[in-house]
Amino acid sequence: MTALGFLLPGVVAGQELPFAHYTPASDRTPLPSAEVIRTYQDRDGYLWFVIFSSGIVRYDGHSFETYTISDGLRDLAVWEIVEDRSGRLWVGSNAGLVVSERPLGEYPPGERIRFVVSVGGVDLIDTLINRNRLVADARGRVWAGTSSTGIVRYHVASDGDSIRTTCDTLTTDPHGEGKNATVRSIAVRRDGSVWASIGGGMLLEFRDDTSTVSAISQESGLPTQSITTLYESPRGVLWGGCRNGLIWRLDETSDTRRVVTVNERLSASIAAMLETSDSTLWVASDGAGVLTLDPAHPERASPITRADGLLSDNVHHVQLDREGSLWFSQSGGASKLRTNYEAFRNYTAAPRSDVPSTLPSPAVNVVIPPAATNYSALWLGTTESGVVAIRADGTVSILDVEQGLRNNWVNGLVFDGAG
Repeated sequence: MTALGFLLPGVVAGQELPFAHYTPASDRTPLPSAEVIRTYQDRDGYLWFVIFSSGIVRYDGHSFETYTISDGLRDLAVWEIVEDRSGRLWVGSNAGLVVSERPLGEYPPGERIRFVVSVGGVDLIDTLINRNRLVADARGRVWAGTSSTGIVRYHVASDGDSIRTTCDTLTTDPHGEGKNATVRSIAVRRDGSVWASIGGGMLLEFRDDTSTVSAISQESGLPTQSITTLYESPRGVLWGGCRNGLIWRLDETSDTRRVVTVNERLSASIAAMLETSDSTLWVASDGAGVLTLDPAHPERASPITRADGLLSDNVHHVQLDREGSLWFSQSGGASKLRTNYEAFRNYTAAPRSDVPSTLPSPAVNVVIPPAATNYSALWLGTTESGVVAIRADGTVSILDVEQGLRNNWVNGLVFDGAG
């Protein structure tokens, strides 16, 4: 079956979107394996794929470069990647943390990056660093959330050839019970604070100017479900997602901060969030695809699933690159959605529930869009069915040999000045 995609502004829902997929089966750039946990674009523009069971992969737009244990990774079961202010790349896995031996910008072209487990005389933790538990703040510090050690914080500073690393541990035991709670997610906010969700249903706020930790609990409207994702939007709104699919935001408009439930449409654990420049919030889930919603009108939510072209409904992360394209990390590979995706609508030659009309022929040789004619219709020249006109209401008309064409194979169409 051949599908035709063409530009049509304002069409977004109920269609197969124009994804470009990167999988182990890709012809030109195959991934080493399919479980892509997240993507990350470094300051030099390289895109990194975090691939569980295969390590990390750097993509320059043309080819892949895979980094594994031989390059210094502790383990191939990787979950997280982040770049600190100096340009060092940190990677979290089942076996703990590693960091690039030098800032990325200090590696000349062609030289492979080397990762180390100790920097500036300080050994990095060797315990599980899971998804959404590794961040870098504006001061250059890296925060790593753990299952039982609290939050371990590193700061690597260089003075000429000398490297100095400081390390401290922040407790996640707000009630002083003698046991650190498991860190579920960490987010850095624009005011310099760092927020963490912990086991037992609580949010912790760490600020630079004080050692005091502020806590938000169910008394402030926090859901009882485990919080798997924290995200601050470009407008400074803190969002959260839960294991049961609930989406919430933090209301800070008054002296008393309250957690407000926004949407409960998803039925799977929230894995990641991203707000784009058009104020659309993209919410990735482990099992129910992606939900897009308007924060001002959260009831206007639309799902994107395999039926719309994703590789899988298990979507681990969503990333916006510098060109404005969205990248979706999934069980099955990674998918890129170009910035002008809203301009595409698909037509196919077989009946489908997610396309607006059915074409009489799968082979389309020429297309004249409605804007190029005086008719509110899309005109197609086909290989088997002559000329096809698709009106704005989706109805289809055919002009073939029965109406006077010499042949049903049409390679060219043109409208003259009189229409």
